[in-house]
Amino acid sequence: MKWVAIASGAILGIGLLAVMGLMLAGMRADAGILRNSIEIARPPEAVWPWLTEPDHLKAWIGWVVEVRALTSGPHRVGSKSVIVVQDQNNNNARMEIQEEVREYVELRKLRTRMMVPGMFDGEGTFEIVDLGNGKSRLDSRSSFRYDEWWARLLEPLITPSARDKMTQDLARLKQLAESAPI
Repeated sequence: MKWVAIASGAILGIGLLAVMGLMLAGMRADAGILRNSIEIARPPEAVWPWLTEPDHLKAWIGWVVEVRALTSGPHRVGSKSVIVVQDQNNNNARMEIQEEVREYVELRKLRTRMMVPGMFDGEGTFEIVDLGNGKSRLDSRSSFRYDEWWARLLEPLITPSARDKMTQDLARLKQLAESAPI
Protein backbone atom coordinates (compact mmCIF):
# COMPACT_ATOMS: atom_id res chain seq x y z
CA MET A 1 0.00 0.00 0.00
CA LYS A 2 2.95 2.30 0.70
CA TRP A 3 4.14 1.98 -2.93
CA VAL A 4 0.72 3.20 -4.19
CA ALA A 5 1.09 6.38 -2.11
CA ILE A 6 4.66 6.89 -3.37
CA ALA A 7 3.65 6.30 -7.02
CA SER A 8 0.64 8.62 -6.67
CA GLY A 9 2.81 11.30 -5.09
CA ALA A 10 5.39 10.97 -7.88
CA ILE A 11 2.73 11.25 -10.60
CA LEU A 12 1.20 14.28 -8.87
CA GLY A 13 4.65 15.86 -8.49
CA ILE A 14 5.51 15.34 -12.16
CA GLY A 15 2.16 16.83 -13.15
CA LEU A 16 2.75 19.88 -10.94
CA LEU A 17 6.24 20.35 -12.38
CA ALA A 18 4.84 20.18 -15.92
CA VAL A 19 2.15 22.77 -15.13
CA MET A 20 4.67 25.05 -13.44
CA GLY A 21 7.03 24.70 -16.41
CA LEU A 22 4.27 25.65 -18.85
CA MET A 23 3.28 28.60 -16.65
CA LEU A 24 6.85 29.89 -16.54
CA ALA A 25 7.35 29.38 -20.27
CA GLY A 26 4.11 31.31 -20.88
CA MET A 27 5.63 34.34 -19.14
CA ARG A 28 8.51 34.74 -21.60
CA ALA A 29 8.83 38.05 -23.49
CA ASP A 30 7.75 36.62 -26.86
CA ALA A 31 4.75 34.63 -25.58
CA GLY A 32 1.97 34.70 -28.18
CA ILE A 33 4.13 36.51 -30.76
CA LEU A 34 4.75 35.26 -34.30
CA ARG A 35 7.29 36.89 -36.63
CA ASN A 36 8.25 35.85 -40.11
CA SER A 37 9.67 37.28 -43.29
CA ILE A 38 9.87 35.98 -46.83
CA GLU A 39 11.24 37.26 -50.12
CA ILE A 40 8.92 37.01 -53.10
CA ALA A 41 10.12 37.43 -56.68
CA ARG A 42 7.24 39.78 -57.51
CA PRO A 43 6.74 43.53 -57.07
CA PRO A 44 4.51 44.84 -54.24
CA GLU A 45 1.54 45.40 -56.58
CA ALA A 46 1.58 41.67 -57.45
CA VAL A 47 1.85 40.62 -53.78
CA TRP A 48 -0.74 43.01 -52.30
CA PRO A 49 -3.87 41.24 -53.66
CA TRP A 50 -2.78 38.05 -51.86
CA LEU A 51 -3.25 39.94 -48.57
CA THR A 52 -6.54 41.65 -49.32
CA GLU A 53 -8.68 39.57 -51.70
CA PRO A 54 -10.79 36.76 -50.17
CA ASP A 55 -10.12 34.18 -52.91
CA HIS A 56 -6.39 34.81 -52.64
CA LEU A 57 -6.49 34.48 -48.83
CA LYS A 58 -8.28 31.13 -49.12
CA ALA A 59 -5.61 29.91 -51.54
CA TRP A 60 -2.58 30.47 -49.33
CA ILE A 61 -3.75 30.45 -45.71
CA GLY A 62 -4.20 26.84 -44.67
CA TRP A 63 -7.50 25.81 -43.08
CA VAL A 64 -9.40 28.88 -44.39
CA VAL A 65 -12.66 27.71 -45.93
CA GLU A 66 -14.51 31.01 -46.25
CA VAL A 67 -13.95 34.77 -46.04
CA ARG A 68 -17.08 36.90 -45.62
CA ALA A 69 -16.95 40.68 -45.92
CA LEU A 70 -19.16 42.40 -43.34
CA THR A 71 -18.64 45.87 -44.81
CA SER A 72 -19.11 46.88 -48.42
CA GLY A 73 -16.60 48.56 -50.67
CA PRO A 74 -12.85 48.22 -50.98
CA HIS A 75 -10.49 47.23 -48.16
CA ARG A 76 -9.86 50.22 -45.87
CA VAL A 77 -9.49 51.16 -42.21
CA GLY A 78 -12.66 49.96 -40.47
CA SER A 79 -13.41 47.17 -42.95
CA LYS A 80 -14.72 44.08 -41.18
CA SER A 81 -14.85 40.46 -42.24
CA VAL A 82 -15.23 36.98 -40.86
CA ILE A 83 -12.61 34.37 -41.68
CA VAL A 84 -13.94 30.83 -41.25
CA VAL A 85 -11.28 28.21 -40.56
CA GLN A 86 -11.47 24.50 -40.12
CA ASP A 87 -8.85 23.90 -37.43
CA GLN A 88 -7.03 20.69 -38.31
CA ASN A 89 -5.28 20.70 -34.92
CA ASN A 90 -8.66 20.65 -33.18
CA ASN A 91 -10.66 17.81 -34.80
CA ASN A 92 -11.49 20.03 -37.81
CA ALA A 93 -13.57 22.32 -35.57
CA ARG A 94 -14.92 25.34 -37.45
CA MET A 95 -14.03 28.69 -35.99
CA GLU A 96 -15.17 32.12 -37.10
CA ILE A 97 -12.47 34.74 -36.64
CA GLN A 98 -13.68 38.32 -36.61
CA GLU A 99 -11.26 40.66 -38.39
CA GLU A 100 -11.16 44.46 -38.53
CA VAL A 101 -8.68 46.53 -40.54
CA ARG A 102 -6.84 48.90 -38.19
CA GLU A 103 -4.23 50.30 -40.59
CA TYR A 104 -4.18 50.28 -44.37
CA VAL A 105 -1.41 51.72 -46.52
CA GLU A 106 -2.02 50.35 -50.01
CA LEU A 107 0.81 48.19 -51.38
CA ARG A 108 2.76 48.65 -48.13
CA LYS A 109 1.03 47.81 -44.85
CA LEU A 110 -2.04 46.02 -43.54
CA ARG A 111 -2.73 45.76 -39.80
CA THR A 112 -5.79 43.93 -38.50
CA ARG A 113 -7.36 42.96 -35.22
CA MET A 114 -8.43 39.32 -35.09
CA MET A 115 -10.58 37.78 -32.41
CA VAL A 116 -12.83 34.96 -31.42
CA PRO A 117 -14.77 36.20 -28.37
CA GLY A 118 -14.04 34.06 -25.35
CA MET A 119 -11.06 32.39 -27.04
CA PHE A 120 -8.44 34.90 -28.21
CA ASP A 121 -7.78 38.45 -29.26
CA GLY A 122 -4.86 39.48 -31.42
CA GLU A 123 -3.32 41.76 -33.95
CA GLY A 124 -1.59 40.93 -37.21
CA THR A 125 0.55 43.12 -39.44
CA PHE A 126 1.83 42.52 -42.95
CA GLU A 127 4.36 44.94 -44.41
CA ILE A 128 5.65 44.77 -47.96
CA VAL A 129 9.10 46.16 -48.65
CA ASP A 130 9.97 46.87 -52.29
CA LEU A 131 13.41 45.34 -52.89
CA GLY A 132 13.59 46.60 -56.47
CA ASN A 133 14.06 44.54 -59.61
CA GLY A 134 10.55 43.11 -59.29
CA LYS A 135 11.15 41.64 -55.81
CA SER A 136 9.46 42.22 -52.47
CA ARG A 137 9.94 41.17 -48.88
CA LEU A 138 6.83 40.39 -46.87
CA ASP A 139 7.27 40.92 -43.13
CA SER A 140 4.61 39.40 -40.89
CA ARG A 141 4.08 39.97 -37.17
CA SER A 142 1.18 38.75 -35.04
CA SER A 143 0.51 38.78 -31.33
CA PHE A 144 -2.25 36.94 -29.49
CA ARG A 145 -3.72 36.90 -25.99
CA TYR A 146 -5.75 33.89 -24.96
CA ASP A 147 -8.93 34.24 -22.91
CA GLU A 148 -9.34 30.66 -21.71
CA TRP A 149 -7.08 29.51 -18.86
CA TRP A 150 -6.14 26.27 -20.58
CA ALA A 151 -5.08 28.11 -23.75
CA ARG A 152 -2.95 30.52 -21.68
CA LEU A 153 -1.40 27.49 -19.98
CA LEU A 154 -0.73 25.77 -23.31
CA GLU A 155 0.57 28.92 -25.05
CA PRO A 156 4.17 27.56 -25.02
CA LEU A 157 2.88 24.74 -27.23
CA ILE A 158 0.35 26.76 -29.27
CA THR A 159 2.71 29.55 -30.38
CA PRO A 160 5.44 27.33 -31.90
CA SER A 161 2.76 25.32 -33.72
CA ALA A 162 1.19 28.54 -35.05
CA ARG A 163 4.66 29.78 -36.06
CA ASP A 164 5.26 26.59 -38.05
CA LYS A 165 1.87 26.96 -39.75
CA MET A 166 2.63 30.58 -40.61
CA THR A 167 5.96 29.55 -42.17
CA GLN A 168 4.15 26.97 -44.31
CA ASP A 169 1.44 29.46 -45.27
CA LEU A 170 3.97 32.10 -46.31
CA ALA A 171 5.87 29.53 -48.39
CA ARG A 172 2.56 28.71 -50.13
CA LEU A 173 1.95 32.44 -50.71
CA LYS A 174 5.43 32.80 -52.24
CA GLN A 175 4.83 29.84 -54.56
CA LEU A 176 1.40 31.06 -55.66
CA ALA A 177 2.42 34.71 -56.13
CA GLU A 178 5.55 33.78 -58.09
CA SER A 179 3.69 31.38 -60.36
CA ALA A 180 0.77 33.76 -61.06
CA PRO A 181 0.92 35.73 -64.29
CA ILE A 182 1.86 39.39 -63.88
